[in-house]
Amino acid sequence: MPTACDATVLTSRSRGVSSPLSAAPGPARAGDLLATAGEEKSDQIDGVAGEMSRFYESFGFYGHGVSVTTALVPDGWRERLVPLSSPATGAARGWCLEPHDLAVSKFVRGDPKDYRFADALVRAGYLDPGVLVDRLASTRGIDDATRARIARWRRDGSRG
Repeated sequence: MPTACDATVLTSRSRGVSSPLSAAPGPARAGDLLATAGEEKSDQIDGVAGEMSRFYESFGFYGHGVSVTTALVPDGWRERLVPLSSPATGAARGWCLEPHDLAVSKFVRGDPKDYRFADALVRAGYLDPGVLVDRLASTRGIDDATRARIARWRRDGSRG
């Protein structure tokens, strides 16, 4: 199955880096970067590579530091991460959420643009409805209102 990379490392919010699912052509201008060494590191990422940083001014891309508590994702998501590398990344390797895990994090966030992104995942054939239902069931911390909103989306396309 193809992968849906929504950022260089881990994301729950931005447009894809060279993703065929991007709403607009061209590379993303932002991505969520997971700080694996601790919560405080996400603030350091924001400072070094965040919006309006020297990194952003140099490369036209900024990273938003996130921690493992930033987004709700299904249990087992780490085992399903998909590597992102190319000749352009050299020895560096990013990790992207598997498409179903990414869709769940989008649904939980609930922004209308996230539902449009999920719609694009469905249209592109990246999501299996059965797997999506299983992943939703294995995601802890989703409140009843959010589960109802997601169920409406699955049932009749209601976006919130």
